[in-house]
Amino acid sequence: MGGEGPVQPVAKFFGALALVFAAAVLPVAYAPLMLGMLVLVALLSKVPLLEFAVACFGLVLFISLFSFYAFGGLERAGLTAAHAASMMMPFYIFSRTTAPHEMMEGMRKAGVPRDFSFVFSTALPFSKTVRRKADSVRIAQQSRCGKSVWAFTVPVFNSIFEKARGLAISIESRGGLGKEN
Repeated sequence: MGGEGPVQPVAKFFGALALVFAAAVLPVAYAPLMLGMLVLVALLSKVPLLEFAVACFGLVLFISLFSFYAFGGLERAGLTAAHAASMMMPFYIFSRTTAPHEMMEGMRKAGVPRDFSFVFSTALPFSKTVRRKADSVRIAQQSRCGKSVWAFTVPVFNSIFEKARGLAISIESRGGLGKEN
């Protein structure tokens, strides 16, 4: 009974890899179909799509604007944006449907090096914490009519470095990475 737990995360990991590979290999014209399929999978898995849209909005916008100006045409820009989103979404679904410790064990069972699987499965929840901190700093700065980029950036980066320092101390106190604990 205890051995069946990591099987599902392994299957999800390989499924996410296969979907990213398929999105990368398929012609860009198939990107909307691929993205539609992934949105359906996300909806069936009860994954919040608004979070994904907010998280990847800037990158997708940059890619689509670059494509618009470099290759010309709104159609090409839309296809490129759908292509970029369909390459990011499988691992977003994987991370939202799998607990961090299951994700790490599943990746390790799939042959991913221990240190990389630990960092990957730790970074995803950490990024949500950073986003929450950025939102709270943004709201606080708006209430003070703060317009400076530094007034936003410094508290967010300070929080990031404090959390990273705490995580590093925690890892070090447990014997660090690089060896089986």
